[in-house]
Amino acid sequence: MDDVRYIKLHNSGGFVTRIHLMYKLPKDDGHGNISYPAEFSEWKNHGYADICASAERTVDLLKDVDLSDGTVPDGTIVKLKATIPLGSAREADEQYAFYSSSGKTASYDISGTSLNAHLKLKSYG
Repeated sequence: MDDVRYIKLHNSGGFVTRIHLMYKLPKDDGHGNISYPAEFSEWKNHGYADICASAERTVDLLKDVDLSDGTVPDGTIVKLKATIPLGSAREADEQYAFYSSSGKTASYDISGTSLNAHLKLKSYG
């Protein structure tokens, strides 16, 4: 699984969108075995998070994301969820492992209309 620290979303659509993250926290059984829950949890930015048409926003998972029990731990599985307040949400197909030492960015583009949006990976690296 590719590692990531930043997730960027560019809005090419005619609507407002927001970055949400789907995540699975790693659990160590004390014997070095790591497991993950079956279902993703969702993180929502509690500050100003609107991405207007032709704009973009980058989330630094190390500095910008605060989970209920603190910062994002290394090894957390993450993927982008682009929400559209007046439409439907779209989730990325790609999943990444967050590592604070990573300098990599997963860049996405969302386009279309609020009811028929398309989310695609533009670049990774």
